[in-house]
Amino acid sequence: MIYSQLPHEPPLIFIDSMVEKKSDEEIVFNASFPYLPTLSMFCEVAAQGISLFNLPPQYKIGVVASFKKVKLISNPTSKDATIFLKILYSFGNSYSIGFEAYSSSKNIIASGEVSVFFNTI
Repeated sequence: MIYSQLPHEPPLIFIDSMVEKKSDEEIVFNASFPYLPTLSMFCEVAAQGISLFNLPPQYKIGVVASFKKVKLISNPTSKDATIFLKILYSFGNSYSIGFEAYSSSKNIIASGEVSVFFNTI
């Protein structure tokens, strides 16, 4: 599990392991949930996943600013998912991230956008 970059504690850490860093703006990771995930849990894991990007070191604490175009496409059948994140844009200390959640059979489960504002330390 990836714990060091997040202030969360189990069972609220959903990031399990990094799968691939496709570029500085795209990453793929595995997520594990304590029970079948809801749409809000997919939104939360997307917000947590922002910490996996190479952000400036002073960006330690992020606050979710908004969710857009969030939808549950199919009902999850497993407590595990693969999450794809892409930085859509950044401005100063705020980031907008697109996310897609996939089942183990590579079917899309959920998608949307999350914006996070970072407090600088």
